[in-house]
Amino acid sequence: MAERIGLDPQQVWRLVTSEGTIADQLELRGALIASRMYGPSSATVSDCITELRQITELAQSVQSPTPLLDMAAVLYDVAASMGYGHHDSSAVHASYVQLPHP
Repeated sequence: MAERIGLDPQQVWRLVTSEGTIADQLELRGALIASRMYGPSSATVSDCITELRQITELAQSVQSPTPLLDMAAVLYDVAASMGYGHHDSSAVHASYVQLPHP
């Protein structure tokens, strides 16, 4: 999608993998997931749903497929329907544990 909207894929890759980005998220969200205490919130499940919809609209406008984004959106919607909309986005974990095992 980056290329379709005119971004340099190498720059996007450097941005999303920059030092601290992934590690910081894992440190913050991992502790909340491990404790199953989904707060305090820096970004709620509802906030993420809004952002996922905006990204989906952008992707559709440039006809870019988004299979992983589509699946993530479903999981966030499930978490919101379970009452986690105002909890930290790590609460999407609660929707994972409800999924049947393959």
